[in-house]
Amino acid sequence: MSKAKWMDDFNHDLLSFPPLIWVVQDFVQQTDDGETSQEWLHRLMTTHTRDNDDYDISLLSIFKHVDCHTLFLPATTKHLLSDLSRAKEEDLTLDYRRERDSLIQKLRVGLVPKEKNERPITGPELAGLLQILVDAANDGSLSQIPSRWAVFSQQLEDTATEDCLAFYEAELNAQLQRYAGEPVNAELLQGLHEAVKEKAEKLLEHLLLGLKDTMVTAAEALSREIFTKYHFLHEMNEKRIKLKLTESQHRVELETEETLGSLPLAMRSSELQVLLSRVVEDAVVKLTSVVGQLIADDMLQTQIKLLQSSVRKLRDSITLKNSKALEEVMSAAASNAVEKFKQGTYNKEHQPRSQSMIERLISNGRADAVKVYVEESELAEEEASYEAYTALLMVHVTPLFRHSKNLLIASAGILMYSRSYRERSLVKCRSAVY
Repeated sequence: MSKAKWMDDFNHDLLSFPPLIWVVQDFVQQTDDGETSQEWLHRLMTTHTRDNDDYDISLLSIFKHVDCHTLFLPATTKHLLSDLSRAKEEDLTLDYRRERDSLIQKLRVGLVPKEKNERPITGPELAGLLQILVDAANDGSLSQIPSRWAVFSQQLEDTATEDCLAFYEAELNAQLQRYAGEPVNAELLQGLHEAVKEKAEKLLEHLLLGLKDTMVTAAEALSREIFTKYHFLHEMNEKRIKLKLTESQHRVELETEETLGSLPLAMRSSELQVLLSRVVEDAVVKLTSVVGQLIADDMLQTQIKLLQSSVRKLRDSITLKNSKALEEVMSAAASNAVEKFKQGTYNKEHQPRSQSMIERLISNGRADAVKVYVEESELAEEEASYEAYTALLMVHVTPLFRHSKNLLIASAGILMYSRSYRERSLVKCRSAVY
């Protein structure tokens, strides 16, 4: 019906409808600020009015009075709720019976005959009025009660979906708080997600009980919202896992480097290898204890190989340092051995010695030198270069040995010259006397 017909041609007295009572069954709700069910319905209808030709035509403008009457659950057992015809009066809940009786009384009081021009309306007049209303509804110029129900159902759907989504987030976060903000295994997160999602879906079924079509669309909407939330949470958890892996591996590498750096070098190569193997095993155990529960076995093995590769470089570095330290030990031992040989064969009095004495000194000096070298280079006796350093020691001692031989020969020559000189001196003295 157009605005002109509605304003000019239609007798609005005919639309003097009796009060409308909107009955909402199986319903209970806590409203804000003590709002009554009637106030709630009026607010809903005022907020969602339908306009046509800039003229507001709604249920509030059609009916003199609009009331909302709620009915609680009539029964509490599945057997009776599935078919209320089985219920006897005493089977109905007390709240339902009280609200039902109140509704009956309200209907009795509110029923009054419809009038036109201060007289009861006739049948043909009522039929004509209904035809006008049907035409207006078909033209879209009159708000239809089903549209109000659609708005009400949509609001229930939106509210229930939001509540269930909020429950999903709160419940899942509560489950994850047990892990103190640390990342969790992907399978564990998936299991928690599915369990909490199932609870949220059951909650939605309770909130929209009896609203089959609304339940279907709400379930689809909730599923989409939950998937979006879970997808974001899953991505963040994966990033936290990668960060945890990186931090854990670096921390283990640093701890391993500190442990290796504190080893007392030089030491026997065999002992060092045992310690290095133990350090590598400890590093793997540390990494596994931290991230082993977060990732799959194949990914864990990959991380272990990366750690072993990094630790192997540290191990090779320590092995090289130990080899150099052992070489320094052997070099110092050889130097001390040569010095020992010099000390043992040195002639402090600078007096000629007999050949036997010098040979004995050389033999003893060589034995003392070898003893010093063996004792001081004991840590390096397993090294491949040990024999080379021993041979080098002999190379250093041999010239000293030859030098000592030369000293022996020189001493013998001096001794022989000394004896010859004394003999010639005696001969000259005797000749002078005679």
